[in-house]
Amino acid sequence: MKILNQSFLRQQNEVFDTDYMATIAFDLDDVCNLFNQRYVGILNDAFGLSLTMEDITEWDLTKIVPPHIGPKVYDFFKQPGLFRYIEPAPYVTEVMQRLTDRGFDIIIISDPPSGHAHSDIMAGDEPYLNPGEYLRSNPCDDKRAWVTEHLPMIPQSNLFFGKQKFRIRFDLLIDDKPETFELMQNFGLPILLMDKPYNRHILTDKRITNLLEAEEKIYELFLFAAVGSY
Repeated sequence: MKILNQSFLRQQNEVFDTDYMATIAFDLDDVCNLFNQRYVGILNDAFGLSLTMEDITEWDLTKIVPPHIGPKVYDFFKQPGLFRYIEPAPYVTEVMQRLTDRGFDIIIISDPPSGHAHSDIMAGDEPYLNPGEYLRSNPCDDKRAWVTEHLPMIPQSNLFFGKQKFRIRFDLLIDDKPETFELMQNFGLPILLMDKPYNRHILTDKRITNLLEAEEKIYELFLFAAVGSY
């Protein structure tokens, strides 16, 4: 599979007087951080469940909770600060620092849920669903603040928000979402799949289990092999 971004990257280096060897894109939630670990705890507390990470075998969370919960499983996505206070994934800070030091252009691409727009009127039984003017959720800014705290080597200009990640230029994407992986494969675009219970139905040799493995694969592709050998 050819790595398609190198021509553009050479132009970028000329314009900005940089010397990046490749642009590596990382998803944020459950690649750089442990979002589901936090969210499973919230669901267990709210609904009296006993879910573990291994129980999250479906991307659609309505399929792994009792029917009476259904779509309410996503209500907490509008909880203020949900995406701000998440534990970093193991090794993420040191891996990102080493990649940066070795000359890689690191970008973050994340698909946040909608927050509260001005004058939104929320309905529901839980207090957090009626936050008023001072308790509105803003997932994008929460993610920006999280990156600033935990990944200070990545500038804010390198954060992108959106679902269609294939529209952004990079040499390699690391992601955990099954739909994203399959779409990138269909387009012939380079991607590594971060192993999670909800993507194990995908048979691929592009699977990694942690960020140290991602780092090793990146070095194999861009330091120890000719570009285009993916």
